[in-house]
Amino acid sequence: VHHAESSSSQGECVLVLAQVDKGNLFHRMNKGAEGALSGLIASAAAFEAVAKAIAAAKEPVARSLVFGFVGSEGYGLAGSRRVVSELAAGRAVSGCALADVSFIVEVGSVGLPRSMSEEEGGLREYFLHMTPQAQNSSDGAAIYEAFEAAAKSSGQEAEVVVRRPSGTPGIPPSSLMSFQHAEGTNALKESIPGMVLTDFNETLANKYLSSYLDDAGNVNVSSVSAASELLAKALYRIAYNVSSEEPPAPVDTESLNATVYDLTGCLLTSSEGMQCDLVQQVADSYLGSVSLYPGVLFGLSKDLQNPNDKTDFVRFLWSFLATRAGGLSEQEISDQAATCDFPSGKLKCAGEGDVCARWRSKTKGKGDSGSSKNGRCVSAQMQYVPAWSQHLLHDPKTNAWRINGTASTVADDIWTESNWNYGTPSAMIRVTETHAYGVVLFLSGLILTGACFWGVKRARQHIEKQMKQW
Repeated sequence: VHHAESSSSQGECVLVLAQVDKGNLFHRMNKGAEGALSGLIASAAAFEAVAKAIAAAKEPVARSLVFGFVGSEGYGLAGSRRVVSELAAGRAVSGCALADVSFIVEVGSVGLPRSMSEEEGGLREYFLHMTPQAQNSSDGAAIYEAFEAAAKSSGQEAEVVVRRPSGTPGIPPSSLMSFQHAEGTNALKESIPGMVLTDFNETLANKYLSSYLDDAGNVNVSSVSAASELLAKALYRIAYNVSSEEPPAPVDTESLNATVYDLTGCLLTSSEGMQCDLVQQVADSYLGSVSLYPGVLFGLSKDLQNPNDKTDFVRFLWSFLATRAGGLSEQEISDQAATCDFPSGKLKCAGEGDVCARWRSKTKGKGDSGSSKNGRCVSAQMQYVPAWSQHLLHDPKTNAWRINGTASTVADDIWTESNWNYGTPSAMIRVTETHAYGVVLFLSGLILTGACFWGVKRARQHIEKQMKQW
């Protein structure tokens, strides 16, 4: 997602990353609330807040902001590796190639920060894990200062602080690792400096990582909201190169908090789930709770941007970001945005740089009168980037995948999954009952058998007596 173009002729851009799923052996049971969704919710809400702030400023930014929501990271960082490949080829985002990315900010798990008691100062701590290049560069220092300034201007009840981790060997397992140079990769000639915003220092705060227990009860929503505000205000300063001495970023905290809580209700709970108003406004879904399973890529469609072969969750995320990219309010989208047929149809978007996003107005706007169209044309640079191994080529004629012979020059993995039917494999467990249960069962059977014999005997006597009377 390319957010705002830079006024600089160098085209410098900052990449903001968040993961959209979490790997798990039993993928249908993986909740991923704190492990993945806390960072995604914080990033998505910050995206909306920064878009509104930049639209209100009406000034070109000094650095472009590019938001990337990556999946399949549990499979050898497949999503972020594919993003590196696409950026290197200049295909992912117009105006921002891999060489233009000057810094990376990744949002990790932020739902369980260490919160001190009032006696200890009532602080809520977040940590910025930095790569060696970021620690030793002026850019890294400036961006760290932007986060510090954003923390000081936080509108949350509890005071928010950011700290440098202590006693850690480097960045934690994250998508940022795909942007670090390693032997055997031809896309990266050198590592890109970056940092990971998390709720932990040395040890993961999430004890239910990648399990079905990592649900809504494992996330402090107010902490996600605080992290989202911190991120939004810091990114605004980064985009405009605002120094720490200047006034706080003009971020609408109230609206940001509302978005965080709405997204939490939609993505972390099953009571509303994907049937919540926010999802139904920009996507058509019949699901209850959200599924974080990335799915299997059976083949490549001719149009990689076609939403029909994407999951409901991915379609929702795409349309949510697209409708928020211009910084317009919901009423402005209903009143001003041209109608279109989503996902495909005769009526296309005529404006340059416009995409057709799913839209269901909560209130009737000027653009809704007499219109049965289910989409709106919004200005946003959006790209679906399917994550498949760089060692594979797809043959559209046979719909088969083939090895392309790059194993010696490109470091990547190939992941496959058996196409088993639901419920396969299955297991049957036989449990031995206790001795007491066996005795009770035997006596009950004995009594029942005796009662049956007695009943048969009585019935026979009664029948013989009746026969004699005849």
